Amino acid sequence: AEPVAYDYDSGFGLVRALEGLDFPPLELGLSASVNIGNGVLVAGHGGREAAIGARVVGKREFAGYWEYMLDEAIFTAPAYPNWGGAALIGQDGKLLGVGSLYVEDATANQENRRGNMFVPIDLLPPIFDEMMQSGRTAASYRPWMGMFSAEVEGRMEVIGLASDGPAERAGLKIGDIIVKVNGQPVSTMVDLYRVAWALGKAGVEIPMTLLRETYAFELALKSEDRYSRLKFQGSN
Repeated sequence: AEPVAYDYDSGFGLVRALEGLDFPPLELGLSASVNIGNGVLVAGHGGREAAIGARVVGKREFAGYWEYMLDEAIFTAPAYPNWGGAALIGQDGKLLGVGSLYVEDATANQENRRGNMFVPIDLLPPIFDEMMQSGRTAASYRPWMGMFSAEVEGRMEVIGLASDGPAERAGLKIGDIIVKVNGQPVSTMVDLYRVAWALGKAGVEIPMTLLRETYAFELALKSEDRYSRLKFQGSN
């Protein structure tokens, strides 16, 4: 197969088979219709023998340390080992989502139940044509900060920096606490991303207030287009 398109914001990628496939495609379902408690089938590498029955145990917002966020992701249990790109199939045999992660907290309570996170298939139809035409979507021009962050004791801490990325060039260091973005307090990854992305497209400056040990300071981070760092160019 050859790559056709990639949308970082949803996590969906499209590939084109280089030769004919001798099996029918899965019909797209409606992930919005899935409810907590519904039985599903999770199928990935290994065919029918490797597929497992599971249940939807959560539908909620998800934010990842790599500057990624979904308004609503689907969580299932038990955990499926071949989760990357696995199909989440409803009881009607239709595709409801695509496997993205193994997680320790599939449920939103304190159970710490292991499971998987799936990207809802409803995110694909609205962007499919655009992905096919240009290899990406308009939303993918969000400003990229080039840092990894985590919520630590109610504060946003920098835990990693992309080499020669916007954050590193702006002077951020691992261990810095992000107190405010554009003058607005942030204490979660959701806060951080929403405020930063609302400032404009890639290339916009992102003002930050940071705490380094006991020293508070301000800086302006010049964001980038993350796709400028990817080798993938897309194919029509």
